[in-house]
Amino acid sequence: MTFTRFSSLLLLTVLIPACQGPGSLSKTGSKPSAAAASSGNHVSVAKVPSVVSLEDVCALALKHHPDLRRFPYEMRAADARLLIARRPPNPSVDLEVEDFAGDGVYSGTRSALYTASLVQLLETGGKRKARTAEARAEKAIVRANYEMRRREILERASQDFVDALAEKERMALAQRELKLAQRGLESVKGQVEAGRATESQRKLAAMQVTEAQLQVRRAGRSYQQALGRMATLWGGGSKPTEVRGLLAPPPGNLPSRARLASALEKHPELTAARQLEERSKARVKMARAGRFPDVELGVGARHDRASGNDAVVIGASVPLPIFETGRDGLRAAEAEAKAAALKIESARVDLRRRFEVAWTAFANSHDAAATAERKLLPGAREVFETVDESYQLGRAGFLEWLEARRQ
Repeated sequence: MTFTRFSSLLLLTVLIPACQGPGSLSKTGSKPSAAAASSGNHVSVAKVPSVVSLEDVCALALKHHPDLRRFPYEMRAADARLLIARRPPNPSVDLEVEDFAGDGVYSGTRSALYTASLVQLLETGGKRKARTAEARAEKAIVRANYEMRRREILERASQDFVDALAEKERMALAQRELKLAQRGLESVKGQVEAGRATESQRKLAAMQVTEAQLQVRRAGRSYQQALGRMATLWGGGSKPTEVRGLLAPPPGNLPSRARLASALEKHPELTAARQLEERSKARVKMARAGRFPDVELGVGARHDRASGNDAVVIGASVPLPIFETGRDGLRAAEAEAKAAALKIESARVDLRRRFEVAWTAFANSHDAAATAERKLLPGAREVFETVDESYQLGRAGFLEWLEARRQ
């Protein structure tokens, strides 16, 4: 049982990359697609085969997990915000009517002045460029968040699969234990009849059979529970009846620690932190550009009804930065940018800490599993075979046989 648990941990670390290979991601793609969001808000129903492999579980989770199905919509929203940020402000049309509905010559509309103008706001200081950079960074943050969540789901899918595989192995082990207990009971009955064993030993053997039957039922329920928990990855509903795979012995050598550690710089958590910094830098540029007043230009035509004459009208409007100069907003943006830069280092330190913990646990599990597979289990099998042979020949007692079987 101990070897099975260690093997599960090792298999998990080895098989997570397999879930990320082209074979398992070809059904869902490696990044969220905005086009996928055009299919509507219907809930997808997973078609689950009765027997699933690790690749099947990963593919089902990537395709049907609600957290991943929402990202195409978020990506489409980010694309739309980027398109909006790239556009200049819309022009406006101003219509004015003056000198009418008054007294004397201004009564009615005989002396009215009609003015129609087209007004355009001209952004200064690089506001549109900074706004576009902010929207581009927000889109990259969405993609990095997707990649983080995708990895989390792949990790959970791999762990749930290995758990189910381990429960399947425990169920098979419990069934083998039951057969051994039943064989032991039959052997003890024969020895009781021959006068070489006592009635209490027969009762003890019968208790061993009852305990083994209980363990078989318990293992079966645990296996079904593991299959049901795995099915929650694609929204529950139908679940497989069996998992296909083997808890193989651990590899001979550990993977390169330095190679794994170097990959931390490409981790999506660091990517997201860097994009947060890029967004903060864009907001600093926006705040700096905000200190430059925008210019509003207008051009139009005026018609004097009293004289029947027409004229061109040109206007300009510039806000005066008297009360709000934008200085405080710039300070706030610069402070947020410094905080975002520190978040990168904080994320890097946290990743390194988690890597050290995971590497130590992996190395310990590898050592324990390799020792169990290559030294402990062969010795235990040899001892049991020797004791079992001696027991069948009447040279070993029942309690000694039970202890050897347990080992």
